[in-house]
Amino acid sequence: MIDINATSSRACNGICVEMNAYAVMAMEQASAVAERMGMADIAQNYARKAMNIRVAAHNAFASSRCTPSAPACYTDNRRTDTPSLPTTTAPATALAAVARLPGTANDTLRLVPFLRARNLRRGVEHGLEVSGWLAGFMLKGLYSAAGETEEGFIPPELALDAANFAFAVLVANGTNSWLNMLQQNATMTMEAWSEAQGINEGGGTYSHPWTAAPATIVPRWLSGVRPLEDAWRRIALSPLPPQNLLRFSINVPTMRGSISLSAVSDPVAKTFTMAFDVPGNTGARVCFPRYLFTGQSAACVTELDGAATMAAAAGALLCLADDVGAGRHSAIMHC
Repeated sequence: MIDINATSSRACNGICVEMNAYAVMAMEQASAVAERMGMADIAQNYARKAMNIRVAAHNAFASSRCTPSAPACYTDNRRTDTPSLPTTTAPATALAAVARLPGTANDTLRLVPFLRARNLRRGVEHGLEVSGWLAGFMLKGLYSAAGETEEGFIPPELALDAANFAFAVLVANGTNSWLNMLQQNATMTMEAWSEAQGINEGGGTYSHPWTAAPATIVPRWLSGVRPLEDAWRRIALSPLPPQNLLRFSINVPTMRGSISLSAVSDPVAKTFTMAFDVPGNTGARVCFPRYLFTGQSAACVTELDGAATMAAAAGALLCLADDVGAGRHSAIMHC
C-alpha cells in the first residue's frame, strides 16, 4: 500500500491499485462506524486517511495512455504503462471506480468508455475480462457515481452511459457472466465464471458470496431501494435504470416492513412513473433518473399522488424537495 505518511507517494508491491482501493474503502467504512458511535475526532481521522490514500493512489496509477476513444484508466505497477495495455488495467480501473480514485463522481464516470472497451474486447460470447467479485465492485462504483447527489451537476450523458453499461454487465450471457453460472446448473454463485476457470481461481465451488453482487446491486442500485440511515429509518427510492429497461418492479423486505417499487419509463412521452410503498415511521427520499431524457432536464416537472410538487436537480437526477412519508404513493416526472 502507498505510504500516506511519506512526503511523496510510492508503490510498494505489485497490486497497488487493488490494495489501495481496499484501504480507501476500509477507512471510509471505519469513519462511518466511528461517526455513528459519536466519535467525531476518530471519524475525521479515518476520513482524512481515506482521502490521502485516494489522492496518492490516483497520482501514482492514473494513466493518460489508454485508448484514443477512452483516455481515462489506471494501471498497476506490475507492468510498464504501454500502448499495448496489459489486461491488468481492466481490474485496476474497476477498483479505481469503486474507491473513486479519480476523486469526483464526474471523473469516475469518465472511466466507463475504457471499462466497456476493455471488458468487451473479446466479444459478447467471451464476456467480461474482470472476475465475478471484481465486476461487483465495478458496478457499485459506477452506480454510486451515476446516482451521486451531493457533488453538484453531473452531465446526464455520463450517468446514462454508466447506467447502460452497468445493466449490460448484469444481463450479459457470455462465458464470463452471471447468467452463464445458471447455464452450468449452478444453484449458487460460483467462485469463478466457469468450472474450467475455477481450476486456476480456487476450485470453482458453487457457494461463493463474493460473486453474488447482483443480489445487492439490483435492489440497492438498479432499483435504488437502500437505507440512508440506520435501521432503515430513512430510505432512498432512487432507481438508476438504463435506457432500454422500460418497466420493472421489486419488493425489498426490511425490518420495518416490505418496500415495494414499480416503475415505467416512456421515452416517447418523456415520463418516468413510480408507484411505491413506504413502511410506517419511515421517510423516503425520492429521486427520478433525469438522465434518461437528456436535453430535457430544464423542463422536467414532478407530481406526487396526483398533485404538483417541488423538486430539484441533484447530480444527474431530479429529487423531490421533501421526504415522502409512510403509505402507498405514486410519483411521476414529466420532461
